[in-house]
Amino acid sequence: MLENLKSFWKNSNVLKKEFDNIFKIDFYHNMTLEYKDIEREYNFLIIDDVGECMHYEVKEKVLEKLSLIKETRRNNERFFKFLDQEYKPEEITFNFHLSSYGGTVYDGLAMCDMLSRLDNEDNGITVNLFCEGKVMSMGLPICLSVRNRYASKNTTFMFHDISTFSVGKLENIKEDIKESERLQKIVMNIITKNSKITQSELKSWNKKKSDKFMSAQEALDKEIIKAII
Repeated sequence: MLENLKSFWKNSNVLKKEFDNIFKIDFYHNMTLEYKDIEREYNFLIIDDVGECMHYEVKEKVLEKLSLIKETRRNNERFFKFLDQEYKPEEITFNFHLSSYGGTVYDGLAMCDMLSRLDNEDNGITVNLFCEGKVMSMGLPICLSVRNRYASKNTTFMFHDISTFSVGKLENIKEDIKESERLQKIVMNIITKNSKITQSELKSWNKKKSDKFMSAQEALDKEIIKAII
């Protein structure tokens, strides 16, 4: 009975067409196999100050979509296996739109880690990042955390030394300075690893104690972005 049912569906016209939304097979009323269409493109906003709320808001949305995609792919794989057909997971695109003056270093680095991990996982998901308007301070290493980076033509980029504020006893202030230097090194390593900007350039900009602004074209020349769109 089961083999006859499989044969029927294999030889029908169902698989010769592209599935629209949901197609169900009810077998003895206790097993439901279904093909579910997956949305192919998702958009996420990283805007304004990057702080704890922004990081977890974006992360929550990303994890929600990832969970939905994984569950749908598992269902579709079972559906095709029932029909003795090979299942090729759908290609998914995650688009991140970045427009930020920066924010806290710790939360910014958490955002960098999330994007980098998502971009480097073998999960059939293409990650794009679009810079729009402003990518400044902590926004710059966030931009550099994925491989496919683009910018609109009037976007402004900016790098500067990390900022810190410390009060208390002298030893406490020394520890705060030490921690700030550690964070500065992490940020600078992300920038130099993923662009043509060198350590000597960053140190030179820091010595001037001023913000280094760059146009979209300058960012392209330094391979901060891959293309201007």
